[in-house]
Amino acid sequence: MFKLKELVQMRRRGGGSTTTSGG
Repeated sequence: MFKLKELVQMRRRGGGSTTTSGG
């Protein structure tokens, strides 16, 4: 279950405002 962690990191780095919208 590393995808979840990676997604969280990417989202956190992305900005933080996006929770459901990824990419």
